Amino acid sequence: MISKIKRLIPNEWKKKVKSVFKAYKYEKYKKYCLKNGQVEYILFGTPMHGNLGDHAIALAEYQILKDCNIVPFEISTYERELYYKYVLKHISKEAVILITGGGSIGSQWITEETFIRNIISDYKEHKIVIFPQTIFYKNDQNGEKEKRLDKEVYNNAKNLYICIREEISYNLAKRMYEKVNIILIPDIVLYLNYINFKQNRNGILLCIRSDVESNLDNNTKKEIEEMCKDYNTNIVFTDTVLNKKIKQQDRKKEVENKLKEFSSYKLVITDRLHGMIFAKITGTPCIAISNYNYKVKGVYEWIKNCPYIKFVNNIDEIKDNIDKMYNMQITERSNDLKSKFDILKEILKGE
Repeated sequence: MISKIKRLIPNEWKKKVKSVFKAYKYEKYKKYCLKNGQVEYILFGTPMHGNLGDHAIALAEYQILKDCNIVPFEISTYERELYYKYVLKHISKEAVILITGGGSIGSQWITEETFIRNIISDYKEHKIVIFPQTIFYKNDQNGEKEKRLDKEVYNNAKNLYICIREEISYNLAKRMYEKVNIILIPDIVLYLNYINFKQNRNGILLCIRSDVESNLDNNTKKEIEEMCKDYNTNIVFTDTVLNKKIKQQDRKKEVENKLKEFSSYKLVITDRLHGMIFAKITGTPCIAISNYNYKVKGVYEWIKNCPYIKFVNNIDEIKDNIDKMYNMQITERSNDLKSKFDILKEILKGE
């Protein structure tokens, strides 16, 4: 009965009700900040889509903010239209703008890049901190156009910090954004502590992309699968992307479910950046394969001394390493990168 009534309500009315509710939530947050002596921290761009790598990024961002005694106000990609104008109109001058990390800067994911550009333009008088990113522009006319637009907008911001998670993007950013504070630190998910689910391990998990960022065709994927059968018949394909929306309240549970899956295998082979990182933080031996750009290899540089993570450039290198990695016994696990994030903490706290 209630669902039938909802269908009869015009969409414009529904949007109005949602907007009023969102305004109430934001004003409640402002009162919290006033009571607790904290400036507003608005976290833009968090996911509600099914990419668990992005949700792990959001979890890690919340963790580092918590460690800085900062409570943010989160505005996801699906909520931005409801919040954006109201927040822009009512935000305090001292508020800090946060933009979630990932691989959004550049011309590959243009919708997200355009949104980031709009935030920087609209909030250019504020302190803005972008969590660790990869920057990638296609080598074509459109890529050059987006690069010019970004350069103009980013350099016009008064107090912008961009955290970069690998050196190629870092060097590109240093060349493009001469008026911006550029910080080189690891992918934010590497801030999370090691997780031990104490599960029995068996089989090989293939976490392979199926989107534009993959370098592997179907024949190559099949060849990898056949190669793995020499070691174990329990070969399972998975992905870090679920075919559903994930709400904020379900984020931790869904990410942990995926981490538990990784923890139940003796070896992971993946071309996903956060497939590699999920293996790192669960103590799972992993062979990481290069994707279409430099982000997997670039972030691997932060963890290259970890004995149970191995980066390879092609399928022949998988053959050379699979025996060693499959039979590896993990004796030591730790988060050896925690101190690399100290500079970000200082920036967030304004020290």
